[in-house]
Amino acid sequence: MERHTFLARLTEQLRAGGHAVGWNSEWQNWDLKIRRGALGEVLLRMVVENHGGPRSMARLSATIRPLKSFYWVQGAMAAFGTVMGVLGLPVPYLLSLGLFALLWIACTAEANRLETGVVGASTEVGRQLELERPNVR
Repeated sequence: MERHTFLARLTEQLRAGGHAVGWNSEWQNWDLKIRRGALGEVLLRMVVENHGGPRSMARLSATIRPLKSFYWVQGAMAAFGTVMGVLGLPVPYLLSLGLFALLWIACTAEANRLETGVVGASTEVGRQLELERPNVR
């Protein structure tokens, strides 16, 4: 299995599913950066181990993370909520707490959606390449 072939097919599969896919510049420690919404991204790495002759094993590693702006917004909301709580203003405090929780839940849902899309697409590409591979033992 060739790494570039798998990643190119995975890119096509993900783009067909509505994901935005970016390829790595040469110096970063990921191969593909995948996004579908505004709350998260996946950094995908791939390694192909050659085990002699036609035998090889591909390993994928994915890191799903929120965008950096998410942390700033969450920090600002937490600070605002804390100040409102200290000042004894319950309505703004509860409102900021609710928005904080809602944004956290939305980010988690986005991460789950990204994981489902990447796992499904990589499984499908692996099956396609397995079917196309000559039956050599």
